[in-house]
Amino acid sequence: IVLCNTKYYIFKKSTIIDLFAYIRAMDLLFVILGSLLLIVGIVGCFVPVIPGPIIAYFALLVLKFTDGNELSNRWLWIFGALAITVSLIDNIIPVYATKKYGGSRAGVIGTFVGLVIGLLFFPPFGFIFGPFLGAFAAELYIQKSEIKLALRAAYGSLIGVLAGSFLKLALVLWMSYIFYIAL
Repeated sequence: IVLCNTKYYIFKKSTIIDLFAYIRAMDLLFVILGSLLLIVGIVGCFVPVIPGPIIAYFALLVLKFTDGNELSNRWLWIFGALAITVSLIDNIIPVYATKKYGGSRAGVIGTFVGLVIGLLFFPPFGFIFGPFLGAFAAELYIQKSEIKLALRAAYGSLIGVLAGSFLKLALVLWMSYIFYIAL
């Protein structure tokens, strides 16, 4: 006999055991789903079309549905704000770095195009060489800059892309750590 909201329910002992097994199985599914989201979040730190920190944040939300987790609502709000902020900053850093190193709008567009082409055709090294070559080609051929200025702008774009990606990676790894500590 189980007391629930002042009503008595009679369950067989095997039914209660099955209920606990179901709850544990659901927790296991949530942990697996959260782990997959974290892996996609880590990949998203380097692939421009996948929002890595946002996806990793969903892993923390999934963790909130498990029994016995130690993650507070305050940390969920903090990580949500950080995920949005880092995702926005990641879009600004390459533009800022390219312009800071003397690049033009063509160099910024070349950085993005080079990153996408590099990742599609030359993974994983396209992540490093794509933005550099894209900004260099755009500055050299579209903007008609000198080689020295084009190289400088390309270097700035590379620094910007790497800085944004490592910022995202740091946040996602922090979220991963919190995910597994809170289990």
